[in-house]
Parts: sequence; C-alpha cells; structure tokens
Amino acid sequence: MITSKVERPLGVAILAVLGIIGSILAIVGGVIFIVSGTFLAEAIEAAIAQYGIIPGVDIGLILASIAIIGAVVLVIGVIGVIIGWGLWKGRNWARIIVIIFSILGIISGLLPLIYLDISGLVGVVIDIIIIYYLTRPHVVAFFKPSA
Repeated sequence: MITSKVERPLGVAILAVLGIIGSILAIVGGVIFIVSGTFLAEAIEAAIAQYGIIPGVDIGLILASIAIIGAVVLVIGVIGVIIGWGLWKGRNWARIIVIIFSILGIISGLLPLIYLDISGLVGVVIDIIIIYYLTRPHVVAFFKPSA
C-alpha cells in the first residue's frame, strides 16, 4: 500500500522560512563578530599608541570574548538553519526541537515576572501559539513518515 505524504501546512512553511532567515542573519552576525575582532584589535592598539596605556583593560580578554561570542552565534545560526531545513522537509525531530525551544522560551519569558517586568509576555504568547500549532493533528500528520 502506497500513501502519499501530507502537503506542507502553510504555518510550517512560514516557521521554516523565518527560522532559516533568522539563522542566516545569525551566521552573518557571528562572522562579523569574529572578523571585527581584528579591526577592534587594531583600533585599540592605535588608541594605546596615541593616548598611552589604558589601565585595567585586558585587550586579549576583550578580543577573546568577541571571538567566543561570534563563534557561539555562528554555531547557533548553523543549528537554526538545520532545524529550519528539518521543518521544511517534515522531519519530526525538528518539530520536537522547536517545541522544546518554545517551552524554554516560555520559561525565560516568564522569569522577568518575578520583578514585575512584563516585557517577555509577547514572546510567551508567540511560543504558546507555536506549541499549539505544532501539536495540531493536521500539522503532526505532515511530520509523520509516509509509508
């Protein structure tokens, strides 16, 4: 018996495309951070040469921090592209990862409420909508392997 794959729901396509676009921007940002470390080093060295030693500034630590931040953002971007591709292709592991990230987003969005800060509530609502949507039967059917 041959069954055809369920057509990709529009919401899944939107989530996949937005995820891939955001992840590509993260990759570009990570590369910019890594590359800008060199330019920053030159600027700091020029400032030190012109104005003298800046007390208490560890240039190596600053440059290493920039490189590490850039590398982390780059890796997150690559992972995001992979997850977006997985959503586009109907891979259930990608759906599960997005649900897990949305749950973590809800938790991190609610934490500011401890300090009566409601700034995270928009993200919480979006994450709830994503979880709700990705658990609807017609969406789950798209992520099931075709026989």
